[in-house]
Parts: sequence; structure tokens; C-alpha cells
Amino acid sequence: MNGKSYVGSSVNLGLRFTSYYNYGFLSRTEMVIYKALLKYGYSNFSLEILEFCEASETISREQYYLELLKPDYNVLKTAGSSLGYKHSEDTLAKLKARVFSPEHKSKLWTPEHRANHLEALKIINSSEEQKKRASVFSPFLTERGVNENP
Repeated sequence: MNGKSYVGSSVNLGLRFTSYYNYGFLSRTEMVIYKALLKYGYSNFSLEILEFCEASETISREQYYLELLKPDYNVLKTAGSSLGYKHSEDTLAKLKARVFSPEHKSKLWTPEHRANHLEALKIINSSEEQKKRASVFSPFLTERGVNENP
């Protein structure tokens, strides 16, 4: 639609595909590519696997393609991964101790909020072209034990 591209890497393609087709996952982050998927719909995007490599090489290969292709949707120009990252005990304790105000809690996924998001997702995924494209991944996901309808 706009000629823009995004380069990413993954050591678990099934999980990556499941994430891309999960509205709740996409809507919880500020990544430009996720916002674009939600705004323009899946039928305006294509996915290409540029290379299969060993897990230990994913970041270096991602960096190679970032430099080669200069993708517009990649805000960060240096490949990185949180794979294997562990929060410190102090950070985990702070996360567990968080207390949300009743006002904050009331804004999180109210029934109306859920209904609006589900309706938006239905619209995004309603085109026949999108259904056809998504069906390509069904055997791949089912083969790996991933629910076809996350």
C-alpha cells in the first residue's frame, strides 16, 4: 500500500505468527509495525521469510537485513532481542508490588472496550483476501500445536 517494510527475527515462527494474528497482543504495544497492521489491515501486508538460520545467528542476520533493506517500519536501526533476558529480583519485586487505582483498573478492558476491540478485529480480518492469506498459516501453526484461532 505504501511501500514500507519491516525486518524482524524470531527463533519460534509459530509463536511469531500467532502474535501477529492476535489483536490483544498487537494492541498492547507501541511498535509502529503493529499499529500499521491494526490501522491498514492484514490484507495490505505481505510476509516474506528472508532466511532460515541457527538461533544463535538471528540477531546478526537481522542486522544484516536492516542495513541492506533500510526498512521504514523499523524505528530502531540496531537489531536486538530480549530473548533470554531476566529481570533482576528487585525489578520483579517492584512489578509484583504495583498497585493500580480503581480508576486505572476501570479503564482496563471494560466490557465496552473489549466489544469495541473485537468489532475492530472482525473488520480487519473480514476480507476474503485476508482469510485466504491467513489460511496459508493454518497447517504450519496446527503442525506445531498452536491454536488456529487464538
